[in-house]
Amino acid sequence: MISGRQALGSIDQTLNQAHKQIADMENGITEATEQLLALRTAQAEDYRDLARVRVERLADPELIDQIDHAEQQVMVLLAERSEAIASLQQEIADSERRQEQHEKERRHQAEQLDKAVGVVDEAEAKTQVRLDADQDYSTQRESAEQAERKALHAAEKAGRSEEERQQKGEAYRQDRLFTYLWSVTTAFPNTRRVA
Repeated sequence: MISGRQALGSIDQTLNQAHKQIADMENGITEATEQLLALRTAQAEDYRDLARVRVERLADPELIDQIDHAEQQVMVLLAERSEAIASLQQEIADSERRQEQHEKERRHQAEQLDKAVGVVDEAEAKTQVRLDADQDYSTQRESAEQAERKALHAAEKAGRSEEERQQKGEAYRQDRLFTYLWSVTTAFPNTRRVA
């Protein structure tokens, strides 16, 4: 059987592994997001270049201004998105720091509990030594142990007796005439028996 400390250690180890996996996944998501952002920025530039080529063919300055304005809006939205991701990552890091502090406090409390259990165990051992030296206690404990042995013996004997009664009584319970006579005598206990 594992102790509470061992179980706690196993749980801590599993939690740490899960936290590491989560951090790895978050880093992967961040990298993928940055790559996607870079691809979208490049795609926007490509679209802009393509649009300029087409616009230059059309030679419409108003259309170029609209495209530039749209590009600026896209860049603002992408920048806001990056800021939001950075803010979320900071919140996650802060949460992980708080969780780590709580884990340290929990481990400290577990150590304090272990110390308290040790003190109680030591006090119990000292009390047991003192009681073992007390003649009255030894006499009472021996009497209690004897009473417990007698009770166990009586319970075993009663169990065997009941089992024996069940086994031996089965033949009588199967006999319909005996069952009938038994029910009559128990129903009318004051009936005189004829010898």
